[in-house]
Amino acid sequence: MAKAKVIAIGNHKGGVAKTTTTANLGAALVKSGKKVLLVDLDPQASLSTLFQKEISENNIYKAIKFECEAVPYEVRDNLFLIPSTLDLIGAESELADMLGRDTLVKDILKPFISKFDYILIDTPPALSLLTINGLVAADDMIITFLPEPLVLAGMVKILNTIDKIKSRLNPNLEILGLLPTLYKNVNVHADILDAIEYKYPGLLFKSRIRNSISLVNAQGDNQTIFEYDKDSNGAKDYYSFASEFIEKETQTGKPKGRKKKAVN
Repeated sequence: MAKAKVIAIGNHKGGVAKTTTTANLGAALVKSGKKVLLVDLDPQASLSTLFQKEISENNIYKAIKFECEAVPYEVRDNLFLIPSTLDLIGAESELADMLGRDTLVKDILKPFISKFDYILIDTPPALSLLTINGLVAADDMIITFLPEPLVLAGMVKILNTIDKIKSRLNPNLEILGLLPTLYKNVNVHADILDAIEYKYPGLLFKSRIRNSISLVNAQGDNQTIFEYDKDSNGAKDYYSFASEFIEKETQTGKPKGRKKKAVN
């Protein structure tokens, strides 16, 4: 098996379907014949709750504190999870003075790089030490976002943070793309996406994850969207996104970086 690609999924805001995307992209990649590891780096542990692994002993928090080794639990065939816990809330202060604090997650994932096709990291909804750890460990980042009027201002903040991490901590980090979620077929959403495509040419995914009650219900039933309703709009959207993701991630000659004027 080739070296896994490590993908961080996130946004500094909550409620933008990053956990939903991590879970369902992972499940869709498995359906494409890939072996996938999910890493729950969010103290809210929503991804772990979805897969009913939020009380597992060998979680990311204990691994970060060197109290245990990280253990990937097989939550579905060929889909594995390193779970989180609410205890991770205290990690920021506990790790503040630790030597090598920015590379803790990268070091934890090293033994698994040769065992999976993809490692997807669900990062916290904040520009925190945990988020930095996720980005330092990653090859690429997917930014999920709601197409709302203030999204451009927030995007500048995220991209500037990524630039700093790229220049100081992880020169290989790239933005794979910007994924609109909770999308509605209304003029305001279309106009916002047009503005994002104009400001950040080439970064916007073609896929749209539509606003779908089936995605909410699936998570409430501890299921992926493909288990809950494989014919729903949510399932169709994540199938489509997974195909675009694989094509974009594996294409040769992928452009590195973006023009600096994009964050002016």
